[in-house]
Amino acid sequence: MEEIRRFSCVTGLKANPQKCKVYFGGVNTEVKNDIMAITGFSAGTFPFKYLRVPITSRKLHIALYQPLIDKIVQRMSSWTTSLLSYADIRLLIQSDFFWCNKGDISRKSLIAWESICEPRNARGLNLVELNYWNKATIIKLLWNLQAKSDKLWVIWMHTYYLKGNEVTNWHMPSSCSWIMRKMLSYREELEHSDYWQSAIQDGSYKTKHMYNNL
Repeated sequence: MEEIRRFSCVTGLKANPQKCKVYFGGVNTEVKNDIMAITGFSAGTFPFKYLRVPITSRKLHIALYQPLIDKIVQRMSSWTTSLLSYADIRLLIQSDFFWCNKGDISRKSLIAWESICEPRNARGLNLVELNYWNKATIIKLLWNLQAKSDKLWVIWMHTYYLKGNEVTNWHMPSSCSWIMRKMLSYREELEHSDYWQSAIQDGSYKTKHMYNNL
């Protein structure tokens, strides 16, 4: 509780025991009761929702957050396509909005997404290619594991998994979580990346630079 009080003093936020819950895993009943008695919080159960997304101890399936996706798409489709020109839609895409519509079939000529993601000097629209941007953001997690020793999750990963080994040559055990396997699946990209080595040496990683490198 001392840490919670310290957090309240720094942020001005106070925990409401009537609204806060504690989620337990692998804890015996005696310890569980002691924690609830000290904090004044009640015990919560999985799954629960945070920002309308179910939080569970297992991998989320599409069916769990599909209602949230449908609601977002429905809200966006009412204004992103009905009243906007192509120039306006292009501006939204560059601001990380999805280009979506109501499912109506258009008779206009279609252009490959790869083509409009090309730079302007290559007759493209210089839009972000989301597959490569996703790779660049995931590789940043690998860079954090390699270079950011001050982050709590990085310390935990090195303590229980990496144990001093480098990310690029660490042998991944079969017991790794799907998130860790996903991250490490992009290690092959690093072999062909000039920016990776410079980011390690400089101690600074820019997702945009890695995206351009990819």
